[in-house]
Amino acid sequence: MNQLSLATPNVFSDGILDGLFLSFTDAVKLSTDDIQTEMELWFDNQFPKFVAQGDEKMKVVVANLREMFVKFAISMRPIIKMSRIGVGARLLMMSSLSYFDMVTDFLVSKKL
Repeated sequence: MNQLSLATPNVFSDGILDGLFLSFTDAVKLSTDDIQTEMELWFDNQFPKFVAQGDEKMKVVVANLREMFVKFAISMRPIIKMSRIGVGARLLMMSSLSYFDMVTDFLVSKKL
């Protein structure tokens, strides 16, 4: 019985793939209102050799991959903004509670 081999070659090393995803999230974080154009430019800068060369099938795959990255970035932007607001709110709450604790400690020490 012949089995189909599903092994794929490792095109990206781990370091390159990590850098790619970090670059993607940084681009989404720093994006402005025109996120679609910015992410299209990001994709063209990250994958220049795939965009510039290849046969027609490869160009279709690259176009679909580009569209997927752009749509994913557009959907991720509100989530990233909300998480940043949440981190800021937690830091504000922690610092407020710490200062409140110091004030109560001071008041207790003055009372004794």
